[in-house]
Amino acid sequence: MLWRMTSEAIESGGEYESAGRFVLQRHTDDSGPHLDLRLEHGAFLVGWRIEEGMDEGPSLATEKMPHPLRWLEEDGAVERIDAGAYAWVERGAQRRVLILQGTHGARRITAERIEGFDPGAAAALVETMDKARVPLERLPLLVEEGLTARRRAVARLIGLGRELDGDAFDADLTKRMLEGLTLNEVHAHLRAFEARFDARYPPRPVSQPECEETETDARAGEALAILRA
Repeated sequence: MLWRMTSEAIESGGEYESAGRFVLQRHTDDSGPHLDLRLEHGAFLVGWRIEEGMDEGPSLATEKMPHPLRWLEEDGAVERIDAGAYAWVERGAQRRVLILQGTHGARRITAERIEGFDPGAAAALVETMDKARVPLERLPLLVEEGLTARRRAVARLIGLGRELDGDAFDADLTKRMLEGLTLNEVHAHLRAFEARFDARYPPRPVSQPECEETETDARAGEALAILRA
């Protein structure tokens, strides 16, 4: 589930009943640096993975899988930013507000659910990542890399189309046509354009045939042989 999170410093949150302990840690993985907010919830920890910058403005966050309580005391390779007690102010399905009373003062965290992410799509993503044996934490990076690969493939196809067809090539129409295709389908069209380009401008072979020895070269060789004799 995707959330939009903000944080603001407040004077105190002592008027709210504590719901348990929390820890806020900074962690860097394959997707880059982020914050892990872990909340004590019975026999385990729940919480969010939050993109950095939450104090300056809204940050995207995803809910984390349950973690053992030992993370309240241990940090391992991650950096501890804050720890203390937390309290719920609001706990709805679409919006959640909590108070963190930590070692550096109190702050109010507001989390608002971002609509439009179909649960079926989320389940399909989880299943795909499990089959590929790739941790879910890498999903944002893989999506970014896939979008970059798609942009490059489309740009190359359009460049080849303009070179091959000139003014007859409609770049805008081609972009709209490619929008509904998968990356593999885009690459299939790209290979067709590359085949046309290679047919018009045959690539030079990697190895060039050696030039035949000329009569002048032969005479020069004979002269050198006489000098060495």
